[in-house]
Amino acid sequence: EESAPVVLYVYPRRAEDRYRPVIALVPLPYGYENEWKTGAGKVRGESYRMLKKRVENTVLSRIESHLGNDFLNSVAHRELSTPITFERYTYNQNGAFMGWSLEENEYGKFMRQRTEIKDLYLVGQWVFPGFGVAGVMASGYYLARDILKGEGIDLKKEFADYFSGKE
Repeated sequence: EESAPVVLYVYPRRAEDRYRPVIALVPLPYGYENEWKTGAGKVRGESYRMLKKRVENTVLSRIESHLGNDFLNSVAHRELSTPITFERYTYNQNGAFMGWSLEENEYGKFMRQRTEIKDLYLVGQWVFPGFGVAGVMASGYYLARDILKGEGIDLKKEFADYFSGKE
């Protein structure tokens, strides 16, 4: 945690916002310190909570050293999610939070949107085009477009007409 890259996503401020969200992405692996001190049983006990708190404090201290005390003083809420957290809530193996690995030998690996079960379709981070919020949204869009095309509806044209005010 002392040397891992830290990427900050700062959301734009809107006039009605009371708070301004900031997300720090720190790529620490699933196996970090013996699976985040959970061991083979994935028991999230006191050791796990202490490690999370230590990592959280280290990351905040590193950010503060670049942005100053005003940043840390302005934090209203903070929460550290680990790969163990992602695994617990999403059932994604090894805490994957963006789909398949982006390593060269796995790039382009996706599940099919259409299944062998009638009217059962898949969308999400594991389905084309994959990973991230934009990929998940695109996955749903592409599937909707294909299904509607089979019903004679051109979703791309419908969107273009709607957003151009032609409707």
